[in-house]
Amino acid sequence: MQSAVIAAFFHCCSSKHQPKHGQCPVGDESWCKFQRAKASNIVYQDKSLGLPQNIVNTIKPVYMDLCDRNLLKKCLHGKTQNPSESFNAILWQILPKEIFVEHQTFV
Repeated sequence: MQSAVIAAFFHCCSSKHQPKHGQCPVGDESWCKFQRAKASNIVYQDKSLGLPQNIVNTIKPVYMDLCDRNLLKKCLHGKTQNPSESFNAILWQILPKEIFVEHQTFV
């Protein structure tokens, strides 16, 4: 999981002038368009400007601390929400906030 998080970071920092797709998964099934094009022997035209290097240098230490193995282990069980947030998420999927619902609707 840690390598996937780091790959996503460098992928987002990548630009057409400085491609940083070395951490991205390779092959035709990759989520990275650069690696998919490379596997298909197609020249990839990257239009992204990426992030400026000073911003990358600023956020990289924080990002690397957040993708620490001990922190990521806490996400493996899939219970990232408390019970109240989970209930609210289900409720708003059934009854979106944008739709007006009266008590009579439930009866």
